[in-house]
Amino acid sequence: MIGKFIDDWNTPVSKYPIEALIVWIVVTFSCTLTYEAIKAYHSHPLPGMRDRLFKVPVVGTTPSDIAGHSAASAGTRADPGERV
Repeated sequence: MIGKFIDDWNTPVSKYPIEALIVWIVVTFSCTLTYEAIKAYHSHPLPGMRDRLFKVPVVGTTPSDIAGHSAASAGTRADPGERV
């Protein structure tokens, strides 16, 4: 233990060590960041672990283009304002 205490949070019966505060902050942020990283990994449109982690998408593409489902291959018009 470091042996440092937070004087404003001490009581006559016990002292509040600074390690407790550091643990609460670190655990909170690490759990939150781990949850968000797993959520982002599972919701990524690319199939396969290697593509999800290492493939860099081209600027200007949509998530459906990244996954290989472009508007042209789906049989729809590429431009919604275009008349047939």
